[in-house]
Amino acid sequence: MVKNIIILSIILAILSIFSMAAFYLQKVATLNNGISDDYVTVGSLGTHKALSGLSGSIIMELVDKDDGSQKQWTYALNFTNPYIPQLIRAPDVIDADDTHISITSDRFTLVSREDNDFDDFIYPQIFTGVINKNIKKALPFDESVEVLQVTNDATWPKWLPVISPSSDDILYMVKESPNTGTVTSADTWSIHLVNTVSKSKKIVNGAYPKWVDGKHFIYLADRGLVLHNLITGEEIDLWGIQDSNALSNIRIDLSDDKRYIAWSFPDIGKLWVLEVKSWETPSLSLVGDMSVHGFWPTFSPDSKYLALQAVNWDTLVTNPNPHIKMYSIGVNGLTQLDFDFSLNAFNQSKMFITDWY
Repeated sequence: MVKNIIILSIILAILSIFSMAAFYLQKVATLNNGISDDYVTVGSLGTHKALSGLSGSIIMELVDKDDGSQKQWTYALNFTNPYIPQLIRAPDVIDADDTHISITSDRFTLVSREDNDFDDFIYPQIFTGVINKNIKKALPFDESVEVLQVTNDATWPKWLPVISPSSDDILYMVKESPNTGTVTSADTWSIHLVNTVSKSKKIVNGAYPKWVDGKHFIYLADRGLVLHNLITGEEIDLWGIQDSNALSNIRIDLSDDKRYIAWSFPDIGKLWVLEVKSWETPSLSLVGDMSVHGFWPTFSPDSKYLALQAVNWDTLVTNPNPHIKMYSIGVNGLTQLDFDFSLNAFNQSKMFITDWY
């Protein structure tokens, strides 16, 4: 009798292992099948001689105004030919909205509403994978890319994951009260940490985390820009907000060389670029500012350029005229370039610039 029970227990354990393996293989296969070679050029912008130094692709999430499904696709504003930048719809890396792709030199991370253990609502989850550097297209994705799910919980919405340049650690945002308005204070969001071997954990209230190194990141809090130490929990206030809390429609970015920080303040129509003189004893100085209503400032990989999704604020509701502006950063400070790429075919309220790769 005891022997039979032991044998039965072993059989059930083996079946459980095979069941888990089958789930994982099915998950990876589903993700792979969602990828195609369907790169579609949907627009270009004439000749711009001033942009010869641009390279790579600005990664955006866009919704076509005329698409009744309101599906969000990943697009790349590609500078393979910098004189004639092209807007290319990338393949569907995962068949889901709000992909929010972020890429380092060899890995990527994204959000997806792929199936999980919750039956009543498909909660968004965080995925990661290794890029294929042999793919010579706007983005390093095709059917060979494998994607690993690293969260499986009921927090939502999950937004804008960013992967550490030195490890598998991923930071991402979660809204503390999902049913609040679209523009709230920064602290109504929280920042979470996850990797391929550890469960997700909340780190701090705030928004838009950006890695400085494997131990530190900056983020936007109600009180302003903050540097957080993951090892000690220590925080240093870098740049404050006066007279009010920082709102969630303020955006920040940190250049790949960790030298510059960009802020966009759409409500007051300002863009600032700050230079970090030192991270050891943090010291910042103003490089330059521009009067512009815009969102999603994003540095180029070489940290010489800054892209911004700008709008016409006085007609924001009726015709915001979303477009990409471009700035250079150099000895003369912050300079606006002769560049204006229209995004008028897309829904401005559902636009994201998530990276420049």
